[in-house]
Amino acid sequence: MGSIETDGVSHDAGVAEARERVEINRELEQSDQKDAALAEKALQQEFGTADFETGRRMLTQYLASLPPAERGRIERATTKEGARALHDPTTLKALARRALGPMPTSREAANAEIAAARKRMRTDAKGWFADDRAQLRYRALLRALGDSTSEGE
Repeated sequence: MGSIETDGVSHDAGVAEARERVEINRELEQSDQKDAALAEKALQQEFGTADFETGRRMLTQYLASLPPAERGRIERATTKEGARALHDPTTLKALARRALGPMPTSREAANAEIAAARKRMRTDAKGWFADDRAQLRYRALLRALGDSTSEGE
């Protein structure tokens, strides 16, 4: 007795094709997990180990705040190698910088922003501690100025 055929494809050939697709999906999933791990390491480098979780939250909040069409475009985007853009270290670093916003270009502007942040710490502590982006900007400004030991931190 021969193999059962449906639409001109034997049962055995259909099973073999299904197994091949499962294996391909498994390989893609493993590759995606490796890409995600590399992207996570890139974020750790971008934000530093101490600020990694805060940075990840800020990036998640930023993506959620985007208009649906733009967010969808970013979520569906892939690199030329076929990896998800959100698992690409270069893309994640660029998104993190975009989420953080442009940094001041002069020492005076940086000092003014630091002073405003310190004032907010004193006058709106609850809001300050809930604002991941502001905290990351503050620490980035301090690092940029070489001033991480200043009073008021």
